Amino acid sequence: MTIRVYQNSIKQEKNIAIIRGAFRRFCRDGFDQTSVEEIAKSANVSLATLYKHFETKEQLFVASVTQTWEEIGESLNLKIDPELSIQEGLVDFLRYYVDTLYAPKIQKALRLSFAQSRKSPNFAEAPYMYLIDPARTFLANYLMEKGYEEADADMRARTVMACVHDMLIWPAVLMGLKDVPQETIDYVIENAVEAGL
Repeated sequence: MTIRVYQNSIKQEKNIAIIRGAFRRFCRDGFDQTSVEEIAKSANVSLATLYKHFETKEQLFVASVTQTWEEIGESLNLKIDPELSIQEGLVDFLRYYVDTLYAPKIQKALRLSFAQSRKSPNFAEAPYMYLIDPARTFLANYLMEKGYEEADADMRARTVMACVHDMLIWPAVLMGLKDVPQETIDYVIENAVEAGL
């Protein structure tokens, strides 16, 4: 390994440490209450190193939220067992999707993105770009594979996703609901699928 490759590797590791440290701090304390000094400490880097990577706290915030949403989007497992009926497949996928969105890291990322969206609407777009739109598009494509026309499949996918988000996801994010009973989740998902089909 050459010195330049090694230096770039170290620089990349520090960049990732700073971004992850920033995300932890922003989630815990919010944007306004988090200082760059606290972020540097959380990332185990000096303040000078932090400023070599990011010129402003705002730039660091954007990088930390974007990186987190990219990681979440990449980890989303968009698949449906082909052996299941359409209804069973949608229910199975939506259970996975809701479980994914209830994960603490994703709940924190959603709260953080929406809290900062009043300052910059772009922050509210990240969850849609990396998570919600890909899942909706996946469902629409799945329905087209099952014989629905494109416009009909898209409308049905939007209906199902809107029901799930309005009844399960947004209340959890906005009101901090925890431990939603599985029976409630199943009831909402089954009714959302029924409404969409």
